[in-house]
Amino acid sequence: MLHYLASSLPLHVSPVARLLALQIVLRATVSGGIHLPAGLVQGMGEDSVESAWQELVDARLIVSDPRSGVAYGGWLADPIGGMPSRNRRRRAADWALRAARQGRVRGLGSTGRVLAVGLRALTPYEAEPDGLASSTDMARIFGVGAATTAYELERLMEVGVLSGWKVDSESGETVWRLA
Repeated sequence: MLHYLASSLPLHVSPVARLLALQIVLRATVSGGIHLPAGLVQGMGEDSVESAWQELVDARLIVSDPRSGVAYGGWLADPIGGMPSRNRRRRAADWALRAARQGRVRGLGSTGRVLAVGLRALTPYEAEPDGLASSTDMARIFGVGAATTAYELERLMEVGVLSGWKVDSESGETVWRLA
């Protein structure tokens, strides 16, 4: 889903909107319906969810429907074919929500939180704690440049999410190790 969002969202979309977009895509119905209750969105702990929702409308990821009967309702502008089952996506959405609000991550800004969730999701196995992504993919997925990424990766080390990271000088790929 991170790669779908990376290809669907412009680079300027904020980290808060990216966290919201992840919840939207993972919780959407097979036909692309969106029904996010206000409590779930408030549970994300973000201050600017209304503007993040509008960013996603402006980016044409979603079409808002104020008549839907829920605080955040509408549909995906382009429903995703071949998605995993709804139960698997809901479990993934719950995991992403918890991972973004975990004690060590909670004090970080939205950029740090979206990186924390994304890096965990991009790391193949917990038993194999190394992850790898090209700098181009990192910029597309997280919507931040190299300097911001480096700063936030350092912050993730400070709070104990990562035990290390580096940019491979030959390939330009970012390699990280979960703590």
